[in-house]
Amino acid sequence: MSPFEFFFSFYGLLLALSVAVIAAGLVKALKLHGARAIGWLTPLLALFILFDIASFWAWAWTGLRDAPFSYGLMILGMVIALIYFFAASFVFPEDSETWTSLDEHYERRKRFVYLGVIASNAISYVATLGINRADPFSAVYMTTNFYFVALVATLLVNCFTRNRWVNGAMLLINLGLYVYVALLSFKLPHPGG
Repeated sequence: MSPFEFFFSFYGLLLALSVAVIAAGLVKALKLHGARAIGWLTPLLALFILFDIASFWAWAWTGLRDAPFSYGLMILGMVIALIYFFAASFVFPEDSETWTSLDEHYERRKRFVYLGVIASNAISYVATLGINRADPFSAVYMTTNFYFVALVATLLVNCFTRNRWVNGAMLLINLGLYVYVALLSFKLPHPGG
């Protein structure tokens, strides 16, 4: 096992826990659907978090493959993954019986989720610039800069607005960007072959 594979297995395991938390929350919400309204904001938020976690897995695979292995890199990956676990834990309520709807839960807990996603993205963004030492004005980094600014801006809007339609629109914009990047990734050459 190469040092990168060792790092990636640790990092992937921690991120997988966040996916499991969201999946378990969704199953619990679906089981209580007759008694509680699911709404549409929490499922959109769950989908957004899943897409964002997948982007982090892809980031680690492509952005850190050639990074020298270090204890610091392990800590960095652990911090990012733990912030994601924290954020994912707030997507669905632990005590579903006390909420009248998941949209009510969304309004009360969304800041924890969004600030966690912003923190994880900011840490990985800075780490990528530092580790890769590439030209910050290259096409790849300019695209990354645009996406990072768009992501943070839409998430901050969602943190501080109570308008459900605005929250939904910002989530749909982010989901659209992730779908676009996913489709684009099929056409781009992959590093290393």
